[in-house]
Amino acid sequence: MKTKSLFISTIAMVVMLIVALSVGTFAWYTAQETVTADNAVVGTATSTESAIAIGWTAGGTRSSSVSFGAQDDLRPMIPTSKPASGASLPSFQEAQLELQGTDRIITNVVPRTAWSQVADSGDSTKTDLFVKNLSGTQNVNVYPVVTIPEHQTGDNPDTEEIETDWDKDLNHLLRVAIWVSGGESTYTHLGTWGDGTVSAYAVDMDNDTYLGKNENLVKVNDNKITLTPSGSRVADTTFQLIPNQEKQIYIRAWIEGTALTSGLSGLSASFDVTFSVDNAQPVDD
Repeated sequence: MKTKSLFISTIAMVVMLIVALSVGTFAWYTAQETVTADNAVVGTATSTESAIAIGWTAGGTRSSSVSFGAQDDLRPMIPTSKPASGASLPSFQEAQLELQGTDRIITNVVPRTAWSQVADSGDSTKTDLFVKNLSGTQNVNVYPVVTIPEHQTGDNPDTEEIETDWDKDLNHLLRVAIWVSGGESTYTHLGTWGDGTVSAYAVDMDNDTYLGKNENLVKVNDNKITLTPSGSRVADTTFQLIPNQEKQIYIRAWIEGTALTSGLSGLSASFDVTFSVDNAQPVDD
């Protein structure tokens, strides 16, 4: 009964990322020299029960928690394709704009790297996160939930005028996508989370449809990413770990480039990722 209770209970692993952005002047996407994402402060991933564990190497040491280190890759950008299951993860881009008359034109597209997890141990090679089922007799079905703190606004501290809609963070522009290894060279998309008040977009801008054209061509319904609300799970989406099995988790985070402006310089964004067990199933004899 004790073992059964252990595996039917909810198992949570919490990952917290808090990243401070120091930015220059934005007009939608911007060039690298005007955008930085330093001074990153990150938290840990933990497992509250012993049925599941995490670690940085396949077949390596597993524990109930790992610490994440800083990276400089949380930037304003968009993926070149909508997050989905497939043979590869999406690449990302930023773009420079040029004012031509009253229009802002996309003049240069630059490949970028989205934020991903790295160990907080000074070892930059530890970037692969694995989740393992420690049971030798039970299957577990796991799903993630990303929680993004509510976007905060208030008075502008730099002016005597009352501006109650002054942004205090970038949480409303944060996007977090998660995949799990689905087999050899395949990735299963578990969801993309974000604040639904601001649309998210994905498209390859480096082609004649967009390059040299008005930026608003990107922000159309066909290019919108379906976002899962903060604190919610994607319905009926789980990945299974059979007894003693482990799978690799891929987390990518970015700031919505189509909405970031100079008024949002120097703000922060944060999120929690919780992996929970949906149910446990006895292994067939």
